[in-house]
Amino acid sequence: MTSVPPPRDLPPLRRARMRAEVLRAVEAPAPRRRLVPVAAAAGVAALVIGGAWALIPDQPTLAPPAAPPVAATSTTGPTPPASPFPGLAPAEVAEIERKCATVAFGDGSAPPTPGITDTPGTLKLRNVLTDDVGTVYLVVGEHMMIPCVIGSTVNGAIGGFDDVPIGTVTLDLATASAGAAPDVPGVRVVAGRVSPEVARVSVTSDGRTADAAVANGTYVVRFAFPPSAEIPRIADVRVTAYNAAGDQVGSVIT
Repeated sequence: MTSVPPPRDLPPLRRARMRAEVLRAVEAPAPRRRLVPVAAAAGVAALVIGGAWALIPDQPTLAPPAAPPVAATSTTGPTPPASPFPGLAPAEVAEIERKCATVAFGDGSAPPTPGITDTPGTLKLRNVLTDDVGTVYLVVGEHMMIPCVIGSTVNGAIGGFDDVPIGTVTLDLATASAGAAPDVPGVRVVAGRVSPEVARVSVTSDGRTADAAVANGTYVVRFAFPPSAEIPRIADVRVTAYNAAGDQVGSVIT
């Protein structure tokens, strides 16, 4: 077993130096360490306050304020009035009414038929029929209706009616005309008025039956004949009206 040699074995002054080194080691201040803060957990940040460490919660990140909404603007002008007839602008409708009125009024303002109270301004386009022959425009006033054809000239016929309630269907006009040229077919035009419940009108004349165009409380149909055919000026005409369910709701016979 090893033991510390007795004091007498130490060199001179060695004991005093050893004692001094031990005292210096004990009394010397501890070396400074550099502290590095580390966040203890997610969502917590470290802050030095007066030399002491304090923990504060992270503040929520605020989104930048939204930009104010931009008001929508339009560079278009006012919407023009819609035409009740597809493919016809309001100005075209007015021109058709003006031309068809000349059938009854010519270039004046008085109708040729005594007792008629209509004026060019009361005649309004109510129906348009397009078939293999061309297009028929039906203008209707207070006591008058005119089916007219507009070409290089304006041709038409005049039908009159009174203020008696129409019931479900009326027969206000049935006219016939030969072709204006050898290659132009002759035609018979039948027209009248219907009540709002009427959805379909069938017309029989000269041994033939056809569905009429129904619009705005009116109906109109045209039968074409070969250019060389003789068309009876007066013929039996039967008009039958049906509702949307297909039920017959009225009829009239000449």
